[in-house]
Amino acid sequence: MHFISASGCHISSYPVILYLQGLLCTWRQKRVLVKWWLRQDRGPHPMVIPDPSRGDGAASLISLRSTQVEFPFLEYRPFRNFSLNQSTSLALQFNFGFDIPGKVEMLDPVDAPAAKLKTIWFLGIRAYFDWRYYFANK
Repeated sequence: MHFISASGCHISSYPVILYLQGLLCTWRQKRVLVKWWLRQDRGPHPMVIPDPSRGDGAASLISLRSTQVEFPFLEYRPFRNFSLNQSTSLALQFNFGFDIPGKVEMLDPVDAPAAKLKTIWFLGIRAYFDWRYYFANK
């Protein structure tokens, strides 16, 4: 059975480490994030890519759909504060993942063959500040 502490880490797996007056959570407590870039209701989402087949320094305008998968593996919380009616926290989350290109549509030049795109791997850092105010009846 897993219990979640106030910091968001699972207590039963014990990979939580108090480090540098902060809280360090390892990857086992975090969830996988999947983003689908599919929205077509606002029209195409253009992107400029280099196109060496059209000459040196040439570029093409494309629209694409993609799926991004992100795996947070480490989270550091250097600051947390609680009181009766509010809480604050600052966190740095380190992650890695990949972006899989899907349907590609050529916007300029229209008659060109579709671009061949590869899966891209990435490393990332997300910083976020969480402030909550609790309305309580007195």
